[in-house]
Amino acid sequence: MTSPRSSAVSLACQCRSGSCCSARAWAGLHGHLAIPAAEKLDGHAVGAWMGRQRKNAKLTAEQDARLTALDAMWRIDPDRNRSYRRLLAYLTAGGTLDGPANRTGSTADPTFRPGAWLRRQAGPAPTAS
Repeated sequence: MTSPRSSAVSLACQCRSGSCCSARAWAGLHGHLAIPAAEKLDGHAVGAWMGRQRKNAKLTAEQDARLTALDAMWRIDPDRNRSYRRLLAYLTAGGTLDGPANRTGSTADPTFRPGAWLRRQAGPAPTAS
């Protein structure tokens, strides 16, 4: 069975820009499009390009569908997206949301503070970069 990551990389790039192809490659390597704004891949400013796509109200349905096929959460602010994925990994590893807000994450991600992250989610969502 082909994994979503390997199929994302092997799909023929039907993009008109190198940054679009780099975004597809990033998703294949990392499993998501929560790309830091300053990130470059193969000489392309893929992070800046993704930031522009998040703000682009003129994307066609086909363009939106291509990005959604790579990452259903691609429109979410990248920092919030990555943190949410950390929370999912913490819960999958058996972590709970009971206990003090300052508890640490799992041994695989000891710097993650799930309670503190959840408290921050009550505030306004950051704007996409």
